[in-house]
Amino acid sequence: MPAATLFSEHAVPIMSMQAMNVPNTTSFFAGQSVRSLTSARAVLGELFDRFRPQSVLDVGCGVAPWLCAAQELGAADILGVDGDYVDRAALLIDPAAFLPVDLERQRLCDVAPLSDGRRFDLVISVEVAQHLSFSRAESFVNDLTQFADVVLFSAAVPFQGGEHHVNEQWPEFWALLFRAHGFDCLDLVRPLIWARADVDWWYAQNLLLFVCRGSSAAERLKPPSLPQIPPLSLVHPSNYLAQMLNWFHTHRMAAAEDEEADLAALVVAYQAGSACIPPLRTISRAEAAPGRPDVFPNTRVERCFPETLLRERQIQYEILSTAHASLRDSYLTQQAEMRELRREMEDRLVESRDLFVRIVAETEGHLAETGRHLAETERRLAEMERSRVARLARAYYALYSRSLLGLPLRLLRRTVGGTMRRLRPSVD
Repeated sequence: MPAATLFSEHAVPIMSMQAMNVPNTTSFFAGQSVRSLTSARAVLGELFDRFRPQSVLDVGCGVAPWLCAAQELGAADILGVDGDYVDRAALLIDPAAFLPVDLERQRLCDVAPLSDGRRFDLVISVEVAQHLSFSRAESFVNDLTQFADVVLFSAAVPFQGGEHHVNEQWPEFWALLFRAHGFDCLDLVRPLIWARADVDWWYAQNLLLFVCRGSSAAERLKPPSLPQIPPLSLVHPSNYLAQMLNWFHTHRMAAAEDEEADLAALVVAYQAGSACIPPLRTISRAEAAPGRPDVFPNTRVERCFPETLLRERQIQYEILSTAHASLRDSYLTQQAEMRELRREMEDRLVESRDLFVRIVAETEGHLAETGRHLAETERRLAEMERSRVARLARAYYALYSRSLLGLPLRLLRRTVGGTMRRLRPSVD
């Protein structure tokens, strides 16, 4: 198989668009139908060599590549069933042979014209069941067994991967459900197509033929010698390589023990001839913890890509490293600016201190000089006062010594004498 087909993210099975709950687009069907039509021609070519049905029902047909191949091989009566939003213009068959049905919510036996008991030689349902809920699995198998004694069936195994896979199960799971309705599994197709390059690996890995026990078809198809109960769970090398090289399952540690136990329980039940699904730990854990991310079906379908995560972390690291370097440079620049500013401030403080000291010294000098001037002024005032008093005294004595003045002078003398006595302390 070419590497581009093996590892391309577009290499996913055709699936029921109704079950996928994604919009129907011409580009989607165009990309899926070419490989599916090639696979259908190869698979049905091998099957029709042993069993040639005249009427075929395809449940979850998409744009009906399998019905197109069946018509090419001689099937005259065909009917395809899938969601109402399948583009009729993209169908590979006559649109009149297409029946819109909501496979998740509607039972086929309740939809006309299937509700009138119509039967087919062959029912096909390939890579559809994994898109329907776990609760729909049993009734879906019941629907398939109502319309033919031969059912060509395939569904994704656990961890196969694909769009909107909500119920990936091992083949034994489906075989037990078919067995409960009286259908035995004949693993006739896979050995014939296992290594064919024109068959997509998911068909080569998963395709099984279920036939109604005791029917004429069972007698015609049953090979002359088979192991009593052949093993069913096989993993195609292409699937193995895709898992190993492309995908990394997010919840693998949470799923490990439960998955091993469930596979063992299914194999044991199938090999023992049981017609009942045994208790499954994955389902029990999911029912006990609804809404948890690490339970079924998330444990089987959620994937991550370490290289992508590493690239994202590398980009984040580079962004953070660049931001860190920028912040470090900014920090160092700010530190240098702060040091320069500190030096400027210290220089200014020294200048201000020196100026203040100089001003204080000059002020003190001015105050001392002013004090000396005041003292000198007080001294001169005192001398002037003493000189004035002395002059008055001399004038008094000069006048008093003259007798011509008489009594007025004596009165004046007493007055001046009193004044002199009062002034004497100042003069002294």
